[in-house]
Amino acid sequence: MTKLTTSNNPPQDAYLIMQREAADKFCGARRGYLYAALLAPWFEASIIHHFQRSDFTPSPRVDVVMLRLNKRGPPLIVSHERQLYRDFVVHAFVTRQPTLSHTLKAMLSHQQLRQMTRTLGIDLCVPPSTLTTQQWIQLFHHFSQIGSPQARRLISGSERRLRQQQAKLHKVHRTRAAQARSG
Repeated sequence: MTKLTTSNNPPQDAYLIMQREAADKFCGARRGYLYAALLAPWFEASIIHHFQRSDFTPSPRVDVVMLRLNKRGPPLIVSHERQLYRDFVVHAFVTRQPTLSHTLKAMLSHQQLRQMTRTLGIDLCVPPSTLTTQQWIQLFHHFSQIGSPQARRLISGSERRLRQQQAKLHKVHRTRAAQARSG
């Protein structure tokens, strides 16, 4: 998904068939997800069809949907701030702090944090997963205006580091695990 949506020439409109739980993460359906926050400034993600399990042979053990990715025009984040936004969101999600307020304290002064809370009207004493896409955009825009060079350096490379950590993980796909047990 990342290669598709962050390429030099991403599609204007894409239709993908995938597991419903994965599609929910891209849509941010039931709660805020890192993937939804990273995707939303550039694409609108929506589930446009729910398949029946009997539509496939063999029938999957999971619910399957068609996800539509529609490229925004214009994007909600300007192109020269793209990586800063992605690093900001990744840093906020992966920093092991109980709330956004705790995470942001490492980047902003107490006065800046209070000003951000007042100006945006966003409760920062919550985990990152409770913010909507629009709140992430607002939070980032405010951060990009008041964040110091030290704050920017702190978050710089957060997405790259996360991708490197994920690449080292050993992933066992359910279908392959089932084949290994039966074989």
